[in-house]
Amino acid sequence: MDGKAYEYYRLNRDFPIHSRQTHLRRCPNLIQVRTGELELWINCRKYTLHTGDIVYLSENILVSYEWENSDLDVMVLNSDIFEMIPSLQALLDKRPSFGCFRDDGRELILGLRTLMANALQSPNYVELCDADIRRILLAFFSGAYTPIEPETPAFAPRQLAHLRLVVGKIEQSLFQPMKLEDLAEETGLSPKYFCRIFQKMTGQSPFTFINYRRIEQACILLINERILVQDAAARVGYRDVNYFIKYFKRLCGMTPKRFATIYFGTTAYPWY
Repeated sequence: MDGKAYEYYRLNRDFPIHSRQTHLRRCPNLIQVRTGELELWINCRKYTLHTGDIVYLSENILVSYEWENSDLDVMVLNSDIFEMIPSLQALLDKRPSFGCFRDDGRELILGLRTLMANALQSPNYVELCDADIRRILLAFFSGAYTPIEPETPAFAPRQLAHLRLVVGKIEQSLFQPMKLEDLAEETGLSPKYFCRIFQKMTGQSPFTFINYRRIEQACILLINERILVQDAAARVGYRDVNYFIKYFKRLCGMTPKRFATIYFGTTAYPWY
């Protein structure tokens, strides 16, 4: 994040990518549903959020989401800078790994809204946010909120640990050739059983998952760099450009060339 305390994004339904595959969040996030509905999976449990609801996600949480029918505000926090505020350290040490909060007008939601609104208006807001964050965290610990409950049962901690290991391995080696046997070995499971668990937890086979993660990274290249389609394909691990175009169209609904024509330099997306 280049030394910044936070980055702020507004995502609307006009952006062509309305989902994010299961991934490990690298930075803490606050997400507010401005309009519509957000389907969110945290540690492979489904939550449905509506207009005004807010999510807090710490780093290293397994997350995926669908937001085709919603507009979102996303605040990506640089925890290294926020944790330098002395009066927050004791509270931050107690912070939860994640939480989904109902928009019911109670103190926590109002505090989070204030934080996000002020951050959007002032790039130097981190210097003034001490009181706001203390109020938010105290509201959380005092139960001044209505939690949004998951709609699906929890997976076993061991299964989540296996998935976290594999997703981390995939993210470290995303553009390199990967073998099913190597991914299964990370978990100590047989390839057949590993595939069954992976499909159950993510909704995809391991290699469908890898293809989609590579396409996500290709989108970043096409948004941020004036790059040829064949070069984008090569940089995200595809030797066959036609195979790359096929998967890109499946995810984005358009060819990579058209995507680059429309979106190069025009938008930002929080891939953290």
